[in-house]
Amino acid sequence: KVQHWSRRNPALAMSVAITACLLLLVAVTASVGYLSTSRALEELNRQQKKTDDAMVVAVAKRNEADKQSRRAEHNLAVAMEALDGIFASVGRPQTPSSMDNFGQQTTDLIIPQESTVTPGEARLLENMLDFYGKFIAYNRDDTTLQIKAAEAHLRVGKIQLLLGHIVSAKMAYQDALTAYQKLQKDFPDKAHYQIQEISIRNELGTLHRTNSDLVNSVTEHRTALALLEKLPAAIRQTQAARFQRARTYNLLGQPMKSGPRTGQSETGTASFLLEKLLKKIDFIPADLHLEAEKILVDLVKQHPGNAIYKIELVRSLKNMIRVSNRPRSQADPWQLWHEARNIVDDLLRSQPDNPTYQYEYALLFIHKLPRGRSPVPLNRVRERLQEAIAVCDRLQRRYQHIPEYRKLVAHALYNRAEFEIRDNNSRGGSDRLIPARELIMDSIDIQRTLVSQFPDSLQYQIRLNQSLHRLTEIHDRMGRIEDARSVLEGTIKELDRFIDDHPKFEDARRILISDYDLLAVLLDKAKQDRFAQVARDKARALRDKFSIDAPAILPPKN
Repeated sequence: KVQHWSRRNPALAMSVAITACLLLLVAVTASVGYLSTSRALEELNRQQKKTDDAMVVAVAKRNEADKQSRRAEHNLAVAMEALDGIFASVGRPQTPSSMDNFGQQTTDLIIPQESTVTPGEARLLENMLDFYGKFIAYNRDDTTLQIKAAEAHLRVGKIQLLLGHIVSAKMAYQDALTAYQKLQKDFPDKAHYQIQEISIRNELGTLHRTNSDLVNSVTEHRTALALLEKLPAAIRQTQAARFQRARTYNLLGQPMKSGPRTGQSETGTASFLLEKLLKKIDFIPADLHLEAEKILVDLVKQHPGNAIYKIELVRSLKNMIRVSNRPRSQADPWQLWHEARNIVDDLLRSQPDNPTYQYEYALLFIHKLPRGRSPVPLNRVRERLQEAIAVCDRLQRRYQHIPEYRKLVAHALYNRAEFEIRDNNSRGGSDRLIPARELIMDSIDIQRTLVSQFPDSLQYQIRLNQSLHRLTEIHDRMGRIEDARSVLEGTIKELDRFIDDHPKFEDARRILISDYDLLAVLLDKAKQDRFAQVARDKARALRDKFSIDAPAILPPKN
């Protein structure tokens, strides 16, 4: 039928055939398209699933990273809190500023405010510094962490100095200085970082002076003063800047040691540097202490509760006593002493167990009392010296791990012996020389332990040799020539070895020259003229060498 119909309607049949073919083609194409689309959709679904899975993994990883970051931040916060807790338990060490002449020992102590750090805590703080360093390596842009690290280095420097570790203290101070200089570069408008650099310069200067490096000491303080002058006027008037200026003046105004002051000696070079600075600012040494006192009196009036200002004022008053006989200084030294005493008494009433206040109290009596308008009875002086020794002894027993307190006891015993010698000189005879000898020997025993424990601390060796020299003189005056000679020859051997290791250490050479001079006198008394001449030749050779060893004149550090 289809064929019959097709023959009867060929055109229509052709159209139907074509349409059918087209429909078949459309069906096939649609089927193929459907299959391709299905496959594509399946592939898309698979890719979407992979994407979703990857997103889940990424989110999980991000959450884990956030968790780890929060954990790290928490650990950092805990570490910071622990470090701050340790710091809070450690008093802020302060440095009394004094230097001595050969004839009378004085003390450059690093003293705590109310509590002190133990050696174990000091090691913990050093480990915390390692932690800071590692964390900063991965968080270079964390300003808070950099500030904490700078503060930590500064505190560790003070603590190491308190514990007698001079080299470690210097390294920590230098690290603190570098850290604050970087913060200044990153934040030039933050005056606090500039003030901190000035403070560190003064701490470094004190450290150098404690170890008798006078040239570097004066250089650091000159640099601190130069930095103060560069501060904007508004910042120079802040209490922090004014305090640092007063402290710098106090430190710069300390007298150089006795002995040669030629341009070739370290003392002479340091004096030259100081005189050059004073000429520039139109000051004399007495002016420095007067200016410091004015600043500190004003700060104390404005901030009566600030004990640090009061302690620095006490030191300023004691410095003024030293220069009270110089031009432009009209104050009575005895009046200055009483002003300092009143401040310390007031501080002790508020905190009787505070070691800083106890130290300042003892130091007021340890030093030779000034000559006022009326003389002080000798018995009263002796009682005060004995009271000072008792205070010093309590301090060193309470803080046995702090070598400077043992040094304070040795210093107090030495100066008590000096008083007995002066008393003996005024009376005649030798009755007071026996207790003087015992006091000096007790002082020497303490100093020997310090030298043994801290061989790198030059000040202890020098103090010991100075005391041994004084013991020799006492033996000599008591007629114990052999004892005097035995002590002195041992001292000379120790100093010879010491100078071999520290050939430019001026104090040691100065004491050694005095030792050889004294040895010559003892040998003369023993009728050993030839050996006496050898000792004189040794002293002369040392003087010649001393005059040609010129340390470099250093400019202020930038």
